[in-house]
Amino acid sequence: MFQVLLFLLAGVSASSEPIKPLGVLDFRRARIQGLNPGEEFQIELTLKNQAEIVLRGRTTEESFDDSALLLNLTIKLSEGATLRIGGIVKTKALPIRDHVSIKLSYKDGRNFSVIIDDNTFYEGPGGFAVDTRYIGIHGDALVTKLDVEESNTIKIINNVATISLKEGDSLTLEFRKSPPYIRLALLDQYDNQNLYMFTGNPYIWINRNTGEGHVPKPSLSFSYKYNSAGVILVFKNTLQGLELYANGGFVTLWKHDESATNRAYDRLYIDPNHLGYLKSSSISRKK
Repeated sequence: MFQVLLFLLAGVSASSEPIKPLGVLDFRRARIQGLNPGEEFQIELTLKNQAEIVLRGRTTEESFDDSALLLNLTIKLSEGATLRIGGIVKTKALPIRDHVSIKLSYKDGRNFSVIIDDNTFYEGPGGFAVDTRYIGIHGDALVTKLDVEESNTIKIINNVATISLKEGDSLTLEFRKSPPYIRLALLDQYDNQNLYMFTGNPYIWINRNTGEGHVPKPSLSFSYKYNSAGVILVFKNTLQGLELYANGGFVTLWKHDESATNRAYDRLYIDPNHLGYLKSSSISRKK
């Protein structure tokens, strides 16, 4: 999920200058798709004075500074830490060393924990974590590690995720209260859109957009259990085709050649205007 940030770290770590803001990623270029249940950030810093770690959420703006502030953690050398999450403020004196390890953890899927040098500094409700879109690190410090321990959720970079959906696998996407429609595509490794779809009220439209010039075929429409609160889409790959379910109801069997079963759905694309509404994502693999 955070490989898009790692190229920044090499330059930052080699410098003796105070670090500049990290993770200021434009919505259109790359998105951090939440801190999902089962995941945690792992951050290591070399402090000269103090550093500030911030998590920001999705926004209609394209600017990091304009997006919603979800978490602010300030670490000060030899003094302690201050955490702000919404209306919660916690300050504690700690013997912070010049080399400090921080974990922002949502591993149990319920509680969010802030762990400093292997000691739990804070634990509380973690629902806000999935809304994270940006991480920023500021201050007089060097970043020596910025990584994430991932769960079985999908890694989305530049609006595209590698899913390699084979025969017997299932892909589940849950979108929260959404705009009039959600648009996405399942592609093979050659960018053929073997399933291109968007949801509406009360229909789902699907077509193929493949071949030379990617000339779209006529769309087919299917009714489904529309819910203004959002939509849960499930794609089950079978030899006969891709079974599509929406909000618990069967929608259609999207047929493909049996020879294409294991190569037609290598990647998932979600329209950047709709990616911010993705609440959760997972793949169940055939055993």
